Amino acid sequence: MNLRLLATSAIVLTVAAPAFAQISGFTDESDGYSWRRASLENRTAYCRAVVAKFAEKGSRVSAQTLFDAIQEFYTSEDPGILKRKLFDVTAILAYAASDK
Repeated sequence: MNLRLLATSAIVLTVAAPAFAQISGFTDESDGYSWRRASLENRTAYCRAVVAKFAEKGSRVSAQTLFDAIQEFYTSEDPGILKRKLFDVTAILAYAASDK
């Protein structure tokens, strides 16, 4: 596992948080409940913005792949999973789905 790439993913999300909030309404406090409440348009905009930001760092993952991974992760009814922060989940899933 390339921990440096994973850490970079988390940092990218933290630094770009204000831009993501403006584009999609998600903030660094957003979690699975926020994801579920958001419109399809906002969820899609978020994934596109994340993918564009990650592309600047050389990570390649499609917006659809990221969307599907986040959607699948948050289908759980487990409150422990739904309370996980969206940016943390995104960093891990984007890393796992990317062509390193």
